[in-house]
Parts: sequence; C-alpha cells; structure tokens
Amino acid sequence: DDDEEEEAVEASAEVAEEPKDVEEVSEYVEPPAEAKVYVGNLPYNIDSERLAQLFEQEGVVEVSEVNQ
Repeated sequence: DDDEEEEAVEASAEVAEEPKDVEEVSEYVEPPAEAKVYVGNLPYNIDSERLAQLFEQEGVVEVSEVNQ
C-alpha cells in the first residue's frame, strides 16, 4: 500500500511544471487612448473622487465621472 501512495506522489510530481514568467505567458498591450470602462450598479452616494480611488488600485485613472 505504501508503494501505491509513493507512486501516486511521484506521478503528480512529474506532471507539475514550473511557473512561467509573465512575459512568456503574454505581453502587456497598451489600451488605446480612448479606452473607457463603464461601471454600473454603484451606490447612490459615490462620487467621482471615490470611484477614482477604487480604480487607482489597478492603475492610473485619468478621468472619473459619475452620472447621477
């Protein structure tokens, strides 16, 4: 029984691959200058400044507008 468990561990170890570098998986493509993100279902009390703060965690926010 111990031999079967050992074989299973060895098999799974053989299948595992080393993680790839980000560059190998895909290259970052700069979005076009006119790229926009529309966000719906926001709370009524959110303003443009707070919305920008939330998205700045992911990157640069050039313009943030909330239509009320």
